[in-house]
Amino acid sequence: MSSGSGAATAAFEWGNATQMFRNAVVLNNGKPFTHFLFGSDAGSACTPHASLRELYLMRKLGLPAEYCLRAAIVNGARFMRLHGSIGQLTPGYCADMIFWHRNPLELDLADWEHLDQYIAAVMLDGNLIEL
Repeated sequence: MSSGSGAATAAFEWGNATQMFRNAVVLNNGKPFTHFLFGSDAGSACTPHASLRELYLMRKLGLPAEYCLRAAIVNGARFMRLHGSIGQLTPGYCADMIFWHRNPLELDLADWEHLDQYIAAVMLDGNLIEL
């Protein structure tokens, strides 16, 4: 697959993801869903799924920051009925962590467009990954 083809695929998928979020907001009469799921089995750098850009889109369409972060952190574990062991920072739970320069709940919409600039480090499987 050529890079041009990958870019076209990414643009197509981003357009579909954007339309999906717009449809979801309309379906709920413009009110945010409290149990939105966020995640994907996509692991390609060409796809927007499970990305910070997708979180920005959710915020841009009016979902509160708290709902966006819940969708990315907790709701998937609840949906998969794994909420007894993952998805929370609680003793006995398994959790990967993101360390922030600023609290994402206090960032305005313009800052959410560049959310990656506020990530200081990530802990994955107990290992600190400095960015």
